[in-house]
Amino acid sequence: MWQIHNGTIDLVKKGTSDVYTDALAIHKNHQAASTWEHNGTHHWHPCMYPGCDWKDSEADHFYRSCVCNVCGYQAPAGTPDSHGGSDSGGGGWTSSTYTVTVEETSHGKVTSNRRAASQGETVTLTVTPDEGYALDALSVTDSRGNEISLTDRGDGKYAFTMPGRAVTVKAAFLRDACAGGANCPSRAFSDLDTGKWYHESVDYALQNGLMSGYGDGLFGPTDYLSRAQLAQILYNREGRPAVTGGSAFTDVADGAWYAAAVTWAAERGIVSGYGNGRFGPDDNITREQLAVMLWRYVGSPAAAETALDFTDADSVSPWARDALCWAVENGVISGKGGGVLDPGGRATRVEAAAMLIRYLGK
Repeated sequence: MWQIHNGTIDLVKKGTSDVYTDALAIHKNHQAASTWEHNGTHHWHPCMYPGCDWKDSEADHFYRSCVCNVCGYQAPAGTPDSHGGSDSGGGGWTSSTYTVTVEETSHGKVTSNRRAASQGETVTLTVTPDEGYALDALSVTDSRGNEISLTDRGDGKYAFTMPGRAVTVKAAFLRDACAGGANCPSRAFSDLDTGKWYHESVDYALQNGLMSGYGDGLFGPTDYLSRAQLAQILYNREGRPAVTGGSAFTDVADGAWYAAAVTWAAERGIVSGYGNGRFGPDDNITREQLAVMLWRYVGSPAAAETALDFTDADSVSPWARDALCWAVENGVISGKGGGVLDPGGRATRVEAAAMLIRYLGK
């Protein structure tokens, strides 16, 4: 922190009693202001002499020698910066502070409460969609491509813990057909937020009869989708045609709500079960299982690209590889950041709705 005393500047090292009096002998007309200016990358104390663009700069964390453009005064180089603080009004910039870059986007705005933060500090993002739009996706990745976990704090605010490197924030907004109005299908469910990224996808699933709620005004957006539920979704899309035979699986009872859907899916070759007569109707569906069922539903088309460019591609089950190549190529499934596909990861109900609209919605 700079302290100005009669034309000389004392540099106080925060957290210690050491005071570095650099005896810069600043020209009497050239004194650094006590406030900071910044350009998103570096901070500096501007000179208070009118017309002088000399800066007491923290570029590379050193106070560097600068020349006054008015009188030619040479400001000597100072001592390496060792202090800390925030990025405004008398604060500072330390070597352990990393930038938070928010990329520009259309149809909405994302702001961060910090332009830079130290490792372990909490950064809060505020998402504001334009009228008629909703948030579709929001991600934070560090300089190595690793995705940083976000916590939804409600009311358009998301928080994350700053890693030990710079991060980039990306967002995408999509047109919200009903904009949460009185005719919006999602408004019938108390646990759905019409301002969230999943709004359009869930509306599509509800409007087309693919999905429904649990009753009591609940949809269960973060509940994991079951294998039986996906079979029912595809069965609903076909208009619930009549089935002729009984269940081919010992764990699918004839009177179960999903029995006709699973029987239909098995007759169409969309599902084949685990073997030994088991289907696992209540098991949480994995991302690769969802891709396979949807791929078979549309006729098992061949993908143009047969390689999966993900760090965990070796963990893809052999029976799911063709389906995942197709799903990735058609944008049904994308990676989770850091080059990870997560084929065995479970899909929530709203994630499944998003995957469905990406292809069926076309």
